[in-house]
Amino acid sequence: MKTLIVIPARHASSRFPGKPLHPINGVSMLARTVAAAQKAGRATGARVIVATDDQRIADHAREIGVEKALGARRRDILFQFLAEALAITFAGGMLGILAAYAISFAVGSIPLYSVIAKNAEAGDIRLLISPVNLMVSTGILGLVGIVSGMLPAIKASRLDPIEALRYE
Repeated sequence: MKTLIVIPARHASSRFPGKPLHPINGVSMLARTVAAAQKAGRATGARVIVATDDQRIADHAREIGVEKALGARRRDILFQFLAEALAITFAGGMLGILAAYAISFAVGSIPLYSVIAKNAEAGDIRLLISPVNLMVSTGILGLVGIVSGMLPAIKASRLDPIEALRYE
C-alpha cells in the first residue's frame, strides 16, 4: 500500500506546487525514520555492552590473572566473558519486552476514526506486539549481544597472566 502525501498550496514550494509527494521506492519517510531510530538503538546498545565488558575486564584483571596462572585456557575465559555479556543482553531484552507489553497494555487503542464516526472502531490504532516481530527482534538482540560481547571476551582471554596479576 503506497502512501500519498499532498502538500497544501500554502505549504507547497515552487518546485512542488501542490503536487503529491510519492514515497521513495515505496517506503515512507515515517518508516525510514523508525528504521533509523532502530539502527541507532542497536548501535547504542552494542556500545554499552562493549563499554560494560571493558570495565568488567579492568575490574577483574587480577582474577583473570589468577585463573590463567592456575591453568585456565583462553577458551575458558572467552566463554566466561561471553556468557556474562549474553546474560546482560538477555536481562536488557527481557526488560525491553516487559516495557513494550506494559506500554501496549497501558495505551490500548488510540481513537482515530471512531472520534468522527459511530461504530468505526476498526479505524482506530491498536498497539499490538506480534510474535513474529518479537522473535525477529530477540534474534537481532542476541546477535548484537554476541558480536559486541566477543571483542571484550577476546581481549580478556589474551591478557598476560603476569601483567594481570600486577594490575591494581
